[in-house]
Amino acid sequence: MSKISNFLAFFLLFTLSSCLSIKNFDSYQKVPMSESEFLPTKSQLKGKVSKVVVFPFDVGDNKIAKDADVSKVAITSVENILTENKLIKLIDRNSAKKLEKEIRLSEMKKSGGYKGPQISDYAVMGVFSNASFTSKYKAAMPGYKPGEGYYVTPAHFEYKSNVGGNIKIYELPSMSVIENIEFEGVAIRKENAKNEGVSVLGIIDIKGKRDDGAKRDDNLLRKAVKKAITSKIRKLKNVFAKKGYILEKRIFEEKAIFKISIGSEDGLKKGDKFEIIGKFEEENDITGDSELETRILAKGKISDRINSHSAWILIDEDDYDRVRLGDVVKIKY
Repeated sequence: MSKISNFLAFFLLFTLSSCLSIKNFDSYQKVPMSESEFLPTKSQLKGKVSKVVVFPFDVGDNKIAKDADVSKVAITSVENILTENKLIKLIDRNSAKKLEKEIRLSEMKKSGGYKGPQISDYAVMGVFSNASFTSKYKAAMPGYKPGEGYYVTPAHFEYKSNVGGNIKIYELPSMSVIENIEFEGVAIRKENAKNEGVSVLGIIDIKGKRDDGAKRDDNLLRKAVKKAITSKIRKLKNVFAKKGYILEKRIFEEKAIFKISIGSEDGLKKGDKFEIIGKFEEENDITGDSELETRILAKGKISDRINSHSAWILIDEDDYDRVRLGDVVKIKY
């Protein structure tokens, strides 16, 4: 049965991989495209990498969180997620002390904007609402497994760390919160209990002396933090997802492929999902004013043809004619 499952998994992976390959590429012919009302500028086409600074997470008066230095673990986890796919340029937080103070002040006042030097496009801050460690003693317990017989699970301690909080992402210089991500994580480990004395059937301790187990476990708490932050990989990556533009359209045997302005240097990989977003200027029927509207025109995946600063994409067949020159392509994780 396992061999069949492995074959099916391999077949599915092979089929998906084949679907993302552009065969007979040289046979595709360039065709004219209708243009977006908002064509990108030369600087936009080059692709600006967002500068981001990650500040310490607030732990309040939680001594357990302070002793385990959970803020450092959270910072490192966030930075690793954002830099892994070349999504951002990381700014040294020590050079942004003034920015940190102004953001924390604006949080207290619920208003304000940053008026200092523009050293970063975004700032990431977090707060721990909970960080705890508990120890629970569990007595030895008998059990039975068919074919194996009776057994006794030895007395042990179960240690558990819980963390929770939220991450806020600020756009600068307005200091408006563009994303608020809640997180929580749990880490558990077990340790056999050391008992001295007599026991009945290995279950009930009589006239015995039992240790109290660990009073703290900083590593377990840090593990819970890492699990909590990494569980939000998709949300964090999508906030800073790469954005490119439609550059060209080619057709062969009624199939269409599109060239976009970002590639491997921007972290693109074969199979990455994306949305093509169009901007439209619409007139308000009541006021007569022009309003900017955005629409998702198509979705698809990155093909196997990826260059340093460009790539060819495959989209749903029914959406070919909706895509225009200059439309935005945003990677979705």
